[in-house]
Amino acid sequence: MKPLNIALFHNLPSGGAKRAVYDLTRHLAERGHRITEYRFPTANTDYLALDEWVSETIALPFTPLPYKHIPIPGVSPHVNALRRIKTLRQLDAASKQFAAQIDAQAFDVVWLNDCIISLKPYLLRYLKTPSVFYIHHGPYEREQVYLKRVAATQPQASLKARMYALTDNRRARFEKAEELQTSQAAPYVITNSFFTAESYFQYYGVPALVSYLGVDTEKFAPLAAPRAGYVLSVGSMIYRKGHRFVIEALSLLPAESRPKLIIAADANYSEEHQLLLNMAANRNVTLEIFSTIDDMRLRELYANAQLLAYAPILEPFGLVPLEAMAAGTPIVAVAEAGMRETVDTEVGLLTDRNPAAFAAAVQTLLADPARADQLGAAGRERALTQWTWQAATDSLEGHLRAAMQGVKTNQVVSA
Repeated sequence: MKPLNIALFHNLPSGGAKRAVYDLTRHLAERGHRITEYRFPTANTDYLALDEWVSETIALPFTPLPYKHIPIPGVSPHVNALRRIKTLRQLDAASKQFAAQIDAQAFDVVWLNDCIISLKPYLLRYLKTPSVFYIHHGPYEREQVYLKRVAATQPQASLKARMYALTDNRRARFEKAEELQTSQAAPYVITNSFFTAESYFQYYGVPALVSYLGVDTEKFAPLAAPRAGYVLSVGSMIYRKGHRFVIEALSLLPAESRPKLIIAADANYSEEHQLLLNMAANRNVTLEIFSTIDDMRLRELYANAQLLAYAPILEPFGLVPLEAMAAGTPIVAVAEAGMRETVDTEVGLLTDRNPAAFAAAVQTLLADPARADQLGAAGRERALTQWTWQAATDSLEGHLRAAMQGVKTNQVVSA
């Protein structure tokens, strides 16, 4: 088939979504497609840079208004909530101009990904060129529901915090309405899991097609060295990635057989970092944290671990279990969201979000190395046959070509 001339937009931090964009871009380029990268200055360019696989990179000149400290008690949160609204309004206006610039280049198709400023890129509202939006992140409204549930488990908010919430709720309502408008403007939507697609439909009434991701089975692979005596948890140093839950679960294991825990994170948030260290120390769990490590070190951590302990909250898809499978490492995971689409009893153990149940599953594998090895070998085979970037790229390429032919998925369903 004729190679495509693709405009790629992303504004992503380090993490799984950026890894997905990198590997898909690499495989599209290796097939002969020409790709022009469009990004904002806020995109992470150090982590898995696309330079080798794109013909040109164009930095669109937009950055959000920075946080502003007001030396008057109680004023800064209100000012910054309003500055957030102003940022989004300015981004909307700028995106209309950016879309015209992209349309003028006669691309065959535009492939858009998430934006750390607006979540759903405002370009979707204005592009005339056929486009495909790949959602890596769940709906904003779902995130707000999650945050409220977390807040409900915290101590009673102070009067000052409740006052701040008045302005913050206004910002949240504005962002919810903005994401709804952008989501319903997207002509062709694909995503990484049925869970994400269902969430997208639930909150916005907009269908999305599933286009699964893959894993690099050469980069992540078993090693000849025997496994070390630790359990691995992987994910950003934030509450939602479930590291606290893993510490709590491991603390329930008998002290004499309790394994060391290693956390590998793509970035280090100092507050959560210190909280995890304190939590582990208080519960007699030996903990070591690695942040901003390269893929070679990450491969070693996967391949040498006795098992992956994976417990993020409502993770849309999760490349981490696939990387563990590729490394031949068995998995213990919470059975929710995207994990139910990647992990089953042939490659790991699934539990409820219950620390005692999770601890029992970990103990089962630690006490039965033969079973752990069997699950790890099955995971490696699954990664080699089912979760390939070849298949993932085939899927994405098919969606790009369908959009070029005028196919659309954005038939909004009303009540």
